[in-house]
Amino acid sequence: MIEELVKGDPYAEYRQLGVIDADGFAAARTGKMNRDWAGHHVRDDYIVLGNVLTGEHVLDAMEKAFTADPAEDLEERLLRTIEAGRDAGGQHGGQQSAALLVYDNRPFAHVDLRVDVTSTGPRSRTTTCVRWTRGCPRSTTGWPPGRAERPGSRPRRARG
Repeated sequence: MIEELVKGDPYAEYRQLGVIDADGFAAARTGKMNRDWAGHHVRDDYIVLGNVLTGEHVLDAMEKAFTADPAEDLEERLLRTIEAGRDAGGQHGGQQSAALLVYDNRPFAHVDLRVDVTSTGPRSRTTTCVRWTRGCPRSTTGWPPGRAERPGSRPRRARG
C-alpha cells in the first residue's frame, strides 16, 4: 500500500509516510532524502517516525512514552509522545511546531491542534490547547460547538 501511495509522487524520497488500518496493521516508509537522523519504528497497532532528529534514541523515548499507559486516552498518549521526543533531544535546532489530529467515529476531528513557534514555546501552548479542546462543551446534538458558538470566535472561511 505504501509503495502505491508514493508511486506518483516526485518528492517521495523527501517524505515520511505511516499508515495504520482499522485492524492495526501498520506500515511506514522513510524517504532516502529526509535529513538525518530520520527513521521509523513499526509495531503492532502503532508507528513512531521522525526526521531531522538528534538520533534514533528520540524514537525510542517516544515509543516508551506511547506504550507506558495503554488505558490512557489516545490524545494524551500522543501528547506525551511528542513531549518525550522533545525531552530526549528532539529535532536539531529545537522544536519549531507541534501538531495533533485525532478522529473518532464522527466525520470531524475530536482533537485538532497545531502550534507553531510562539514566544512561550510550543510545549506550554500545546498543553494548554489540548486541555481546552478536550474540555470544550458539546452541543445537545453531540457535535462540538462551531467556532461561532465559542466565546471570542471569528467565523471560519469555508474550505473546499
